[in-house]
Amino acid sequence: MVGSFTIIYTFTGAADGGNPSSDLLLDKAGNIYGTTISGSNGGVAFKLSPSGSGWQETVLHSFGIHSPSSGLIMDGFGSLYGETAGGGAFDDGTVFVLKPTSSGYQYHIVYSFAAANDGIQPANGQIFDSKGDLFGTTTGGGGLTGAGTVFELQRGTNGQWTESVIHSFTTSADGVTPQAPVVIDSAGNLYGTTSSGGALSCGQGLGCGTVYELTPSGGSWTLTTLHNFTDNPDGHAPLAGLTLDSDGNLYGTTSNGGTSGTGVVFELTASSGGFVESVVYSFSGGSDGGFPDTPVLIGSGGNIFGTANFGGSANDGVVFAIKP
Repeated sequence: MVGSFTIIYTFTGAADGGNPSSDLLLDKAGNIYGTTISGSNGGVAFKLSPSGSGWQETVLHSFGIHSPSSGLIMDGFGSLYGETAGGGAFDDGTVFVLKPTSSGYQYHIVYSFAAANDGIQPANGQIFDSKGDLFGTTTGGGGLTGAGTVFELQRGTNGQWTESVIHSFTTSADGVTPQAPVVIDSAGNLYGTTSSGGALSCGQGLGCGTVYELTPSGGSWTLTTLHNFTDNPDGHAPLAGLTLDSDGNLYGTTSNGGTSGTGVVFELTASSGGFVESVVYSFSGGSDGGFPDTPVLIGSGGNIFGTANFGGSANDGVVFAIKP
């Protein structure tokens, strides 16, 4: 079956924003929410609403010089949360909320990052747990090494949020520079990737990246490295987040490495002894694409869908499907 392609909105780069580069959010009413990194008033948070004459864009907030660095997520009250990599009280990034009102959306900074201890440049997106707490990652900061963090934001009874770093990355032991958000399972465990670091050298003294798990226990968190990438054949530099299937297996992509050096799709299969990594597909960099840097989707029957940045007949990337 060949699908039909329709453009529902074209950005002008003016007040409506330009260069959308993050995930979209779809609500139950069919509205689409997202962010752009540019525009005449800086990047914007926008809403696209279906109407009889097409789709209507509404700018929810214009950010000025510090554009949003992630897509948006929605809580049970319809408030939208996102991140900026800069700005805030210390110019090290923020988590913000857009609260719906009768006259539009009100913008508030939930938390301003302050570099060394609590992280810098949150640029990857967030998730809620079952209690409504927020979890995310920063690409830098977090102690002396500055290798990034995983953080938690807890909402107090007074409406204020308290940030805590649940893990600061170091280097070879546990990874460096997480570039993607975490995912959470039904037990409250967090899973994510680091783009470099890990136990195995991959050039320039750094590892090829890791997949990690953070397990809560008694108010603290324990990090377990589930996989250290080796470049060939299992990949190098995972830049995207993970996808968790209904059986507890994890899927992801690496932007480099594999048998041709142009990236892989991998699976981590849950077992009684932990997780076992396998390469689902290794890209050639030719007609099948290469250098994937986005998460995959798991469809019916275990089909895997995703995108690759380059390759294809025009060398401008592909949308792919992998059938088991």
